[in-house]
Amino acid sequence: MLLKTKLLLPLFFFFLTTAFLTAQTATVKGIIFDQENLIVSGANVTYGTSGVLSDENGVYVLEIPSGQAVDIKYSYLGFKDVTLTVTLESNEDFEFNPVLRTDVEQIDVVVIDARRRKRVE
Repeated sequence: MLLKTKLLLPLFFFFLTTAFLTAQTATVKGIIFDQENLIVSGANVTYGTSGVLSDENGVYVLEIPSGQAVDIKYSYLGFKDVTLTVTLESNEDFEFNPVLRTDVEQIDVVVIDARRRKRVE
């Protein structure tokens, strides 16, 4: 009986600590849109060095650490980044549907030169 207790006790603590550590996350989810209310598929949703991509329907699900302020960045090529700071409790779900705006910059002058250049080898 004593041997059985010695074997089961460490196993019990292992499962207890594993359950405790995995329960320390929260979920941020939603759909990413552009300014014309069209979905944006393949957008980056990141915090720190972790992140996910939105699927073909613009849906994303991101697991973040709970109990601390987390800066979440939404980005896609050709759009301005959107940043959200959230603090969520353990196992809390938060829905956020960001709207990405196009990032347009106008350039002054474009000069196209049609002269041929000699190749130097």
